[in-house]
Parts: sequence; C-alpha cells; structure tokens
Amino acid sequence: MKKKLLVAAITLTTVTSIYAAQGKGYREYGEKIEQSPGANFHLEEMPPGSFGTVVANNKKKILLSVGTRTSVPSRSGRVNQYLQVDGYHDFTITNNTHQRQTYRLFVSLECGSMRFSDSRYVDIEPGGYYTRNDHSYGAVQQAYPGSYRIAAETSLDGESSHSSRDSNTLYVSK
Repeated sequence: MKKKLLVAAITLTTVTSIYAAQGKGYREYGEKIEQSPGANFHLEEMPPGSFGTVVANNKKKILLSVGTRTSVPSRSGRVNQYLQVDGYHDFTITNNTHQRQTYRLFVSLECGSMRFSDSRYVDIEPGGYYTRNDHSYGAVQQAYPGSYRIAAETSLDGESSHSSRDSNTLYVSK
C-alpha cells in the first residue's frame, strides 16, 4: 500500500511540474494577480514550445536577448452565455552578461469591462536562460449583441525590455 501511495505521489509531482518554466540559472518570485470585480480569469502554464519560440535581440545590448509574443483568437457566442476568451503569452530571456539580471514579467487579458493581469519577477544568473509559455483565459458574459474587443499583452522589463500585444473580436449574437 505504501508503495502505491509513493508511486502516486511521484506521478502527481511529475505531472504538476511538467509545464514549469524552462531554463538554467533562474528564480521566479513575487507573483501578483489582479482582476476587475466580478472577473473569473486564470493563468496556466503551457508545455514548452506549445506556442512556439521567440527570440528578439535588443541592439543596445548584444549580450542580452529578450523576446515576447502574444496571440488572441476570436470567439463567438450568444447573448447572456458565458463565453471563454483566451490569450497566449510567450517569454524568452538569455543572459550572456557577467552579472545577474532581474526582469519583471507581465501578462494581461481583457474583454469589455473585465480585466486580468499577472506579474512576477525572475532573476537570471550569468549564462542563464528562461522560457515560459502561458495561457490566460476567462469567462465573460455580454447582455447585448455586438462586437467586443479581446486584448492581451505580454511584456518583459529589465536591463532590456520587450513587449507584444494582440487583439481580436468576440462576436455576440441574439
């Protein structure tokens, strides 16, 4: 019986940590989640590479490479139905300097009056790198037919900075 419980615990640990951020020489801390009253939004980590890999070089500092990417699919539904809106966020940081670099990671998703954001910090040691893929999502309900903007943002702020935004439309019919 103890052996079965041990195997189950190891399996759960493996499954729950399989989508953790990937890299070498990094530390995440200071997560802060904010959302508008009544919002029911969430953030989940995606498998590495599920959204692709992005690398954008900052010409000011060749030794640091940072990149972000954001995608928002369109959605459609009916008045007074709960409809899911989604944002996909990708971060990449490489530190080839000789000192630790600290970055603030930020994601947001909004539709109508509903807004969600998640921010955290990550330290990258010299020679370290960090990649992360996130999926933000939430349920929205619109009382009137029409077109509503869905917008998402992904940004990195530190020695080098990079941000990306995307938007699409939620189509609501009677």
